[in-house]
Amino acid sequence: MYENISQILAKSELVLGLGETANIILIVLKKLRSAHCHTVTLGQYLQPVYSYFPVHQFVIPRVYEVWRRTSPHLGFAVVAGGSFIRSSYNARKLSRKKMPIFNSEDNCRLYYECHNFKNDESVVVFLNGTTQTTRSWWMQTEYFQKKYKILLYDARGQGQSDLGQASLTLDAHVNDLIQLLDYLGVNRTHLVGLSHGARVACRFGAIAPERVDRIVLCGLGINLSPRTVALLHSWNHILNSSSLETLAWSMLPIVFGEPFLEQHKSILNKMVSVVVKRNRADALKAHLRAMIHYLPVGDFISEVYPPTLIVTGNQDLIVQIDQSRALAKKLKAHLIQLKGVGHSPNMEAPEAFNRIIGQFLLTTQ
Repeated sequence: MYENISQILAKSELVLGLGETANIILIVLKKLRSAHCHTVTLGQYLQPVYSYFPVHQFVIPRVYEVWRRTSPHLGFAVVAGGSFIRSSYNARKLSRKKMPIFNSEDNCRLYYECHNFKNDESVVVFLNGTTQTTRSWWMQTEYFQKKYKILLYDARGQGQSDLGQASLTLDAHVNDLIQLLDYLGVNRTHLVGLSHGARVACRFGAIAPERVDRIVLCGLGINLSPRTVALLHSWNHILNSSSLETLAWSMLPIVFGEPFLEQHKSILNKMVSVVVKRNRADALKAHLRAMIHYLPVGDFISEVYPPTLIVTGNQDLIVQIDQSRALAKKLKAHLIQLKGVGHSPNMEAPEAFNRIIGQFLLTTQ
């Protein structure tokens, strides 16, 4: 039995030349990756006999090269493309290439993605919120990889990472990230965390400030308010008494602001399906239980702390603005509140979010 779907190597092929557009190809690739496809090949459709569908166009080599360069940014481990390439192309050789998995010191398998690591720019690490995975940052990845190296990873119990046997504590999460950075040879980095990821980033800044240039904390307050604690208990109760799908539906009106819910009302069912597909009930239960017992942020902030930006939404029902203001005061951080935004600014207002963070990362101390 496979403990995690990431242990199964899946392969697929796209046959081009049937009138598809670049946008259709991108949508298909993203869906393949969301289904944990490991390898993708792209080849030219050739009409075998007259009665079959005719060739719409012959794809030029440059198009295959574009997709070969683009697909790894979506998280594929192996990409091959060319006019005569088929799904069996170098099958034995390509199957030996594994998904990027890092084994922690206690042998917990953590999935990660490196984007644009060939240049000499600074590294930005994006840290997931609860129920999120590396795919939640795709709009930030596309924007920031033009200027930075991007590191994404699923924390213990998230997405394609294992839950492991160790207790889920803030320090355990920080230690995982430190080990991953060491493994990749990254000495200093910028951290951008959302919700649970912001809590991990904040703790990282207190434990290892010498390894951080800038920190962006999204949807985080100085302490867990009674409402937030009640939410964590209620979500855990829903998981125990019902299903992951029920939990996802109950989270939607809490996590997102009204404008986002209105704009995406026709696809809310698809959003729920994505949450169900990318999460595991046992891991999420452990995650929610652990968060209730995390050390309050206000108790571990040190005097020497990296430059910090706090981003929140004025429709955030999980973290109240007075909690974020108190944290900003404690950290001597700049606080920005986005209008019409809930608890997920990176998804609800990606353009404003990217611009604000980009400007902050370029500022001097």
